[in-house]
Amino acid sequence: MPLLQWDESYSVGIKEFDEHHKELLIHIHNLNDSIKQRQSQKLILGLIQKLEDYANFHFSAEEYYMTKYNYPEFKEHKKQHQLFFHKISDYKHAVATEQLSLLVLNFLNNWYLNHIHNIDKRYQYFFNKKGIK
Repeated sequence: MPLLQWDESYSVGIKEFDEHHKELLIHIHNLNDSIKQRQSQKLILGLIQKLEDYANFHFSAEEYYMTKYNYPEFKEHKKQHQLFFHKISDYKHAVATEQLSLLVLNFLNNWYLNHIHNIDKRYQYFFNKKGIK
């Protein structure tokens, strides 16, 4: 599966979150490069941790606005974030036990594409109406 490249179709109409999504994509690309170059287990685990940390930062920002403005789909959106962390935990275990495959990258690409296009896009109109752009 080819790696995703940022384009305006990923924009959720909120500059802060668009910048976060671009940064998440950078972390995914760095992980992809490391895996394809068969770099050390320690390095790959470090990159997964950086991705997880940045995702936590981004998800916290989204969830802050969702609770502040009573976003009606907050609970479902938060579940999607929790599923992401569960999968990342599985992949960290897979790397630690040397069972990592390109499935990690396929998951991250699919997650990024589907989450932004199908989940994050839902809040665009809601937050734009609240003056968040």
